[in-house]
Amino acid sequence: MADTLIELNLSGRAEKTDQAQLAYVRKQFLRSCLLEWYFWDAASRQLTWDDFDKLAFKNDGSGLL
Repeated sequence: MADTLIELNLSGRAEKTDQAQLAYVRKQFLRSCLLEWYFWDAASRQLTWDDFDKLAFKNDGSGLL
């Protein structure tokens, strides 16, 4: 589904890029979307950095990042 939502149109540059690089760019784009979502969600809930640390970087692999 992410492939259908993300279209890379960089004046033909994406057409010349290999699949590994495109996958990397998609991953980074989606990660930046997650971080932006977390920023606005945290702002609306008035979370602190300690909350971010607990929620985003859980050591058991269930964290946001």
